[in-house]
Amino acid sequence: MFERGQFGSNSTQMTALALQFYSLGLVCYGVYKIWGPTFYALDRPKIPVMASLVSIGFNIVFCLATVDRYGFYFLSLGTSISMFLNVGIQAVFLSRSLGVGWEFFISSRMLKIVGANIVMFFGTKWGILSFVFDEKWVFWKKALNLACCGIAFLLLYVAVLVLVDDSLRSRFFRKVTRKDLNE
Repeated sequence: MFERGQFGSNSTQMTALALQFYSLGLVCYGVYKIWGPTFYALDRPKIPVMASLVSIGFNIVFCLATVDRYGFYFLSLGTSISMFLNVGIQAVFLSRSLGVGWEFFISSRMLKIVGANIVMFFGTKWGILSFVFDEKWVFWKKALNLACCGIAFLLLYVAVLVLVDDSLRSRFFRKVTRKDLNE
């Protein structure tokens, strides 16, 4: 879809590889965006600043040590690992500040969401391998095909969540039956 001009097939593959490594830290980035302001609300702004400085230092050292040997995509892997480190440091201090245990951070519902993400990951990998795509297609046909695949993968994710989470399943089926009764 993006292959135009100088951006060829190899560029697409390299970009996809870097994005895959960035995606590993995406959840941690989301958690960081919640926990960072939490420390400011607790009047402990030094903790997220120090966690960020440690993470940045780690990222610099990691990238300098690995990029020459393993390639450019280790820059994105370093960013993801440093976000894990940042959130880990913040989790330790947040746990101490609030006086809560680790079960506060890890719930069964979160594990179900992670499980649904894993199923969607493998479903997406399988779907992309069996994806029929012709490079000669016009742009709108490529975009439409990509959108249809995205919707299919989203429906797979929702279906797995509904199957594994009792509360979601009961709410989903309650809404479906209410809709059927009203018609």
